[in-house]
Amino acid sequence: MLLWRRNIKVNHFSYSKGLSLPLLYLILGFLVVLILPLLIIYHVDQVNTVNDFVAPQIRHTKESVLILHTSSGNVIYSPGLPNSVDLSERVLCSTTIQPNYNYLSRIKVEYSCEVDGVIGYELYAYVGVKLAGFSTVDREFVNQLILTSDYSNNPSISAETNTHIQLNQLSISRENPKSALLPAEGVNISPAFLPSRASILWNGEEALRNHTARNIRFDQMHHQTRWSAGSDGSFSLKIDYEFPTVLSQRAAETWAHIKYGFIQYMAFFTVFAVVFNRLNDFLFENGVFASFSKMEKIYLYKKEI
Repeated sequence: MLLWRRNIKVNHFSYSKGLSLPLLYLILGFLVVLILPLLIIYHVDQVNTVNDFVAPQIRHTKESVLILHTSSGNVIYSPGLPNSVDLSERVLCSTTIQPNYNYLSRIKVEYSCEVDGVIGYELYAYVGVKLAGFSTVDREFVNQLILTSDYSNNPSISAETNTHIQLNQLSISRENPKSALLPAEGVNISPAFLPSRASILWNGEEALRNHTARNIRFDQMHHQTRWSAGSDGSFSLKIDYEFPTVLSQRAAETWAHIKYGFIQYMAFFTVFAVVFNRLNDFLFENGVFASFSKMEKIYLYKKEI
């Protein structure tokens, strides 16, 4: 014979006139559970950004200024500055660009110069970069200035440098954090200060000032150089530019706002709902509310005779 027993536990208290404190507590509790997650999401402001890993496409613009430091002085090589440098300061060089067709984010450049006793160099190279949200108005490459420099203790005949370039997204101010988000616009995609376009006015300080005025830009993070000491009347410089996959932050689209906002809201809502439910159980079990009633869950069990 099977008997079913229903176990119902009811805590009953008489209601007071008017709006009772327990009822007010429940109303405020529901409002907190429903509205507080929205306020947290709005304050954190994480729904407005989307992080993506992207691999940039690059190309060499054939615009560069190479300053070689020798034991007898400095010499300059730049095809874009033919008339702004004295003949005594010029050096004859040839340039070879070796793109890696299997890796669109890497390129090698070699400078072969007729100069002796090189102890250091400064290279202002302009590299075109393009990725989703970072291109000109007509979806072309954005020219970026990459400054690489290094020095040796002894005169050398060659130097090989590996340099890593990284995307920097810097906010103009704390009050305007969205200024560092992709897609880039305004000064961030403006024309670079190329030597061929400003041959008379071009100098290293102005070029750097033009580049650092952009709060979304590519900069050299670190580099390694291997020098070969010697003297044979020539100098060779090999630069290997590597643009690894970067983590970019971009403004979220409407669908992303809805999707990520709903996920975050449900996460906070679940936490607050569980806490509120546990708090209710504790208050009723301890008789804090003396003018309210609550029916606990019904437990069913069977007893076999």
